[in-house]
Amino acid sequence: MSNGQVIGDAVSSCGLMIALYYGLTGITAARVHRRSWRAVLPAIGGLVLFGAGMWSLRNDWDPANSATSWTLPFPPHRQIGGIFVIGVGALLVGQAVTPAFFRRSGASPAR
Repeated sequence: MSNGQVIGDAVSSCGLMIALYYGLTGITAARVHRRSWRAVLPAIGGLVLFGAGMWSLRNDWDPANSATSWTLPFPPHRQIGGIFVIGVGALLVGQAVTPAFFRRSGASPAR
């Protein structure tokens, strides 16, 4: 497990976050330009990225698609792929550490 496998899974899990954030950017751009033809391509791009992210989440759940895995500590003791655990775990930790960033508000976060 210490032969760089966790690092490889961590790098692979970045794709989940990229799909989420760029998908949100595409949907936001489409919303800003919703009264114009310019909304079409960002909307399509955002939806494709969300779809790719969901497809990746589904595949990364399977431990066969990751170099590492985690076994649930409670019954039914299923194994979950390391890419899924790292990616979703990082998003949840980020939301817990900086909840103001994820709240919908007109003010930008303090710098």
